[in-house]
Amino acid sequence: MQTRDIFIEFNKRDRDEIKSRWKNARMACDKWLTTTINENVKSNERALIIGAGGCLDFSLGDFVDKFQSVTLVDLDKKSMKEAVEELTEEQRGKILIVEDDITGIVETKINELRNVFVEMGVEKLCKEVEKFRDGIPTKFKNSKSLQVPKDSKYDFVFVNSITTQLFMPVFMIGVFSTDEIKDEYINKINHIGKTTNQRLLISLFRTIHSALNKGGVVAISSDTFEFNQNNSEYFLKNYGSLEIISIAYMKNEKLIKDLQKIQIIGGLPFVRDAINKANGFKLIEYIATWFWAFNEKQKYTVVGFSYKKN
Repeated sequence: MQTRDIFIEFNKRDRDEIKSRWKNARMACDKWLTTTINENVKSNERALIIGAGGCLDFSLGDFVDKFQSVTLVDLDKKSMKEAVEELTEEQRGKILIVEDDITGIVETKINELRNVFVEMGVEKLCKEVEKFRDGIPTKFKNSKSLQVPKDSKYDFVFVNSITTQLFMPVFMIGVFSTDEIKDEYINKINHIGKTTNQRLLISLFRTIHSALNKGGVVAISSDTFEFNQNNSEYFLKNYGSLEIISIAYMKNEKLIKDLQKIQIIGGLPFVRDAINKANGFKLIEYIATWFWAFNEKQKYTVVGFSYKKN
C-alpha cells in the first residue's frame, strides 16, 4: 500500500457517526475560527484550507459563507468531494478542490525511505533522512495551491490539524508500518523526526507567507497533548478530568510539567518556534483550546492560534 492510500483509507469512515462524536470539538473549532476571522480578517475574498480532509472537525458550510471563494487542499480528493456535496448549490459554487501534497513528503519521499529501511536497515535510513532534511528548500515552489499570482493571493489560510500533516506521523506510518524499532534507535529517530519537522514547518510558513495578502491571517489548529490508555488513568486520578485540561492547563504549573511528557512532536511549541524562524508574522493574541475525542482510545487537547502577515 502506498503512503497516500494509508491516509485515504483513514478517512473512510461513517460521516454521520464521526460528526456526532466530534460535535463539541467541532463547535469549539467553529467558534475559534469565527472569532479569529471576524476580528482580524479585513478582506473576505479568498480563503485556503490546508489539510481539509473530510471537513469533519469544523463546519465547512459556515466557513464558506464567510468568503467569496474557498480552496480546499488535501491528498484525499474523494473525502473533500463528499464534504462539498453536503453543501448548498451556492456554497458549492464558491469552492475549488485541489488534490495536493504541499511539502512533497508523501509523494516523493516516504515510499523511497521505506525501501531504504527494508533493504539497508535503520542506520542507512537515518543517513538518508538527514540528507533529505538538510536539502529541504526554503519554500515549496511546486505546490498547486500556494504558488499563486499576486492578484490571487489569500486573505485567510486555515491549516487544519497540522500535526497530522507533518513529517513525523507520515514517517512512522509510511516507513516503519508494523515493523518494530529497536530501543537503541528510538532516540535518534525521534531527533531526526523532530528536526525534519522543524525544517518543513519553517518552509511551509514561508510559502504561506508568500501566498497571503499583506495583513492576511494564517490560523493553525494543533493537536498538542495526547491522552491514551497508558496515561489517561493518571490524569483522571490527579486532575479529575481530561476535558478540564483544555481550559486550565496554562494556569497549573504541575499540570504543565505532566503535560510536557505527553506533548506531541509538531504540536504548539514546535509550530510557534517554526513561525518565528520563518519571519514576517505577528501573533494574534486570541488563542482557544478544546478537547477532541478522536476515538475511544485516543483523545487530545487541541490548541487554535493564529498569526497576521506583517
